[in-house]
Amino acid sequence: MIDLLPTGRRGQFLAISVTILLLATAWFGIAVPLISWYDSRAQALMQQAMLEQHMEMIVRAVPTLLDEARAARGASSPRGIVFDASSDAVAGATLQQTIQRFAHTAGLTLASVETLAAAQRAAFRRIALRVSFTASWPSLIRFLQELNTAEPRVLVDDLQLDAAPVIGQFHGVPLSVSLTILAFRAGTSS
Repeated sequence: MIDLLPTGRRGQFLAISVTILLLATAWFGIAVPLISWYDSRAQALMQQAMLEQHMEMIVRAVPTLLDEARAARGASSPRGIVFDASSDAVAGATLQQTIQRFAHTAGLTLASVETLAAAQRAAFRRIALRVSFTASWPSLIRFLQELNTAEPRVLVDDLQLDAAPVIGQFHGVPLSVSLTILAFRAGTSS
């Protein structure tokens, strides 16, 4: 019979090499993917457990939040939030007077006041004024603070500031200001 396999040191080296190759193939082909799969599943289970705990915490908080919402709803009234006016025109005129009073308090002179079209927002009518003026930074801040304390509440939207550079003047550069002031009144149409 013809000897097909090497013997001696060559045979031992070949046997060890084949064994190492089989073990490496088994390790990288079977064990590593299984370990990786196990780790990813363990991580997914841990995330699900954390999500479950978070959801349970939220569910436990719902009755308290509902009670707080009911209390807040009962405590708040439309007074102080919306204009008490019979029409959009009356609410717009009242808003315009309020804004002119705030401008005077802040030391501003309004360049233009434009009444924008009223719009329906759920059960309320949105009243809007587009106001333009020139002011120093401190006067603008005073005016915005006045708006913040307005009752009924008003909102500022689309605030645009433009400062024309004045050579040699660093403080008190006049700002061209344009903004939309929004308020609401209860009702469905004009």
